[in-house]
Amino acid sequence: LPVSTELKLGPLVFGVTATALLDDKGEYMGNGVEWTDYNAREVYRGEVQKLITASEEGDLSVRGDLEVLADVYRPMMEGINSIIDAIVEPIREASTVLESLAAQDLTQRMVGEYNGDHALIKDNLNRAIDTLQDALQQTAGAATPVSSASVQISEGAQKLADGANRQASCDERISASMDEME
Repeated sequence: LPVSTELKLGPLVFGVTATALLDDKGEYMGNGVEWTDYNAREVYRGEVQKLITASEEGDLSVRGDLEVLADVYRPMMEGINSIIDAIVEPIREASTVLESLAAQDLTQRMVGEYNGDHALIKDNLNRAIDTLQDALQQTAGAATPVSSASVQISEGAQKLADGANRQASCDERISASMDEME
């Protein structure tokens, strides 16, 4: 002795420590048992597990419930909730910008103030949209001369066809005149 263990009694969890009690001469007098209530810790663990499960399933809207926690665990859960909020805000903004992009709206950009990796995501997404917009403008700019050249080619082909028709008509008249001369 001492020996410590945890006991689960239904939904309740307790710590039990058994200790040998000795007198001042070191002689065994009996046992002492100490019970510790771990139920507040278990509620905290349950809230943390709820957040882990929700995050793994992609549900970033879940937060730890501060009202069910003992005072000792509440500040830690407030910190975890703040971490999730700090992660979710730029993800939601990026998702909104990507949704606009998918709807062919190239005017939306991420504008939130972010640091670190979140700033990197913001900068990369905005730069990708700028690059796409530039490429589309260049394509549109190149389309005008191509369209103009196409019209010119079409007009030239039409003139050539008209000229060929006139030449064929002249050739027919010459052939007919030659036939008459014979």
